[in-house]
Amino acid sequence: MFNFSNDFIDKLIKKDKSAFNEFYLKSIDIFFRYLKSNYFLSDSEIYDIISDFYLKIWNGIGKYNTNYNLNSWVWTVFKNTMKDYFKGSNFKLDEYASLGKDNDINDLVSQESESLNILQSDYEYSLINKEIKNLDDLSKEIIHLKYVEELSNKEISTILGISIDNVRQRASRAINKLKSKLK
Repeated sequence: MFNFSNDFIDKLIKKDKSAFNEFYLKSIDIFFRYLKSNYFLSDSEIYDIISDFYLKIWNGIGKYNTNYNLNSWVWTVFKNTMKDYFKGSNFKLDEYASLGKDNDINDLVSQESESLNILQSDYEYSLINKEIKNLDDLSKEIIHLKYVEELSNKEISTILGISIDNVRQRASRAINKLKSKLK
C-alpha cells in the first residue's frame, strides 16, 4: 500500500511537517474511498473521521516502533479511529445493516444511475459492490485490503490480528460467494 523509505519514516517519527504532508497527500484518497464505499456516511462525517485519524497519526507517530510494518500500524490506527467514531456517535450498526436492503436507497441509486448513463463497467462494479456489502464485516475488510489496497495475506493478517490461513480461507470463501451471487 505505502512504500516509504526508512529515511522518510524517520522523518515522520521526528514529526517533520513536509514528510507528514507527503504522507497525507499519498494516503487521504485511500481512507476516504474506504469509508465512502463501505459505510453510509456523509462526506462531512467521513472528513471528521479522517481528521481524527490524521491527528492520531501525528500525535502517535513518535511512539511508532520501526520493527513493525508501517502499513499495519497505520491501518490499526485507522480502524481504532473508526471504532471510536462509531462508539461516540448515534450510529447504530443494526441500522447500517438494514440500509443496504432499504428500497428507497436502491431506488435512489437506480435513478442516479439512469440519469448519468453509467457505462456497463460501472454498472457491473455497483453489482459487485452491492454483493460485497452483504458479506460479513471481516470478509468485507479482507476483500478491501486484498483487492483494493493490494496488501499481502501476511500484511492483512497483521492488521486484522488473524492467521494468514484464516485470511486466505475467508478471501477464497468470499470470492466464491460473490461469484455464485453474480452469476
